[in-house]
Amino acid sequence: MRARVSLGRKPYVTDGFRKVSLWPSEATLLWALMARPRLTVDEAIPLIWPAPDREPDWPEAGVRVRMCRLRKNLAEMGISIKTHQRGWALA
Repeated sequence: MRARVSLGRKPYVTDGFRKVSLWPSEATLLWALMARPRLTVDEAIPLIWPAPDREPDWPEAGVRVRMCRLRKNLAEMGISIKTHQRGWALA
């Protein structure tokens, strides 16, 4: 995958030809997926909610929703995310 992720004010991912806008939390998850072979739900929660007192009641569900949105956005560029038992990896 030859994609570049921008984590600026308006996050996006680009492959040089296309540019797809991302929510900040989606950009953070993509950055984490690019930095490691596999990202688990437990690893993703503090990336999205760094302050534990700001976490929602069901943070696992929030991570899954964001990952579904990210997967849909990346599909436009031909990038896929594989689901594993407790997490995800770039395919």
